[in-house]
Amino acid sequence: MKITLWELPNEEDIIAMRKDLGMSEASLRQDVQILKHWLRQQPHLPDDIDETRLERLLFYCKNSLERSKQKLEQYFSLKSAAPEVFLNRDATDPLLYEQNKIVFNNPLPRLTEDNNRVCLLKVVDPSRLKELDVEAWMKRTFMCYDLRMTYEHSANDLYLDDLENCDASFLKYVTPTLLSKIVSYGNMAYPYRIKQVVIYKPPKVLEAFINICKTLVNKKLASRVVTVSNNEELHKYISKSCLPKEYGGDEERSLDEIRDAIDKELMKNKAWFDAEEKNKSDESKRIGNSSSTVAEMTGSFRKIAFD
Repeated sequence: MKITLWELPNEEDIIAMRKDLGMSEASLRQDVQILKHWLRQQPHLPDDIDETRLERLLFYCKNSLERSKQKLEQYFSLKSAAPEVFLNRDATDPLLYEQNKIVFNNPLPRLTEDNNRVCLLKVVDPSRLKELDVEAWMKRTFMCYDLRMTYEHSANDLYLDDLENCDASFLKYVTPTLLSKIVSYGNMAYPYRIKQVVIYKPPKVLEAFINICKTLVNKKLASRVVTVSNNEELHKYISKSCLPKEYGGDEERSLDEIRDAIDKELMKNKAWFDAEEKNKSDESKRIGNSSSTVAEMTGSFRKIAFD
């Protein structure tokens, strides 16, 4: 898989980031083989996993074999437990990319100076929130996550949540409980490290909503949530060099152009997504009980979002 959409750190920075985690080329090769051996010992899990993905997993799990095993278990179990989100991922389906015309949610092309990836969420058209298909929106979001796991190194993620266009009607369609479930899916399936969450121009009517949402995540993440009211304040947290021009940044491509480029990248890799359909847990072969966390989360989320 060759992807040119997202900027990567240079080789020296990648080596330095790995070194900070106690990783070397030799230890990384050894640990990848340990993970492959572990997968072969789990009859319910697939074992034909690309080594590059396992390398990225170890990196994002801070060189922890045990956490990497946990993420593999949760990811493949979620694919079986929530196929409406993690399977049947046809990037050519117009329903998928139509969602991002309502709520834009994409990793931005440029890295910050310290190799962090900015992920922007923006309510583009609040009048169409009633049309938002949460299942399809999540599916496309996690397809982007999967491409990143096979491709990039970034030190951390910076989340920029633009709520400028929101009004009270936003609360009809995006409840704190629904948001908590979406975040939980992402946290269970993917190991990306969140350094900061910047909430951009939140209206007064959403202050209580934001405070409730902070209580739904762990204290460490809640402490990393800040709000800004203009571009000058935003640039204190996220460098202009990687922000689109809509935010006073140096990135020449507009949000529409970035979204369209990502859609094309997803479509270009349709064969890869098709091949990945088989990589999920086979619960009939599981020894012992399934993950109660995964089972409880998917059941409660489906009741909220898909009934």
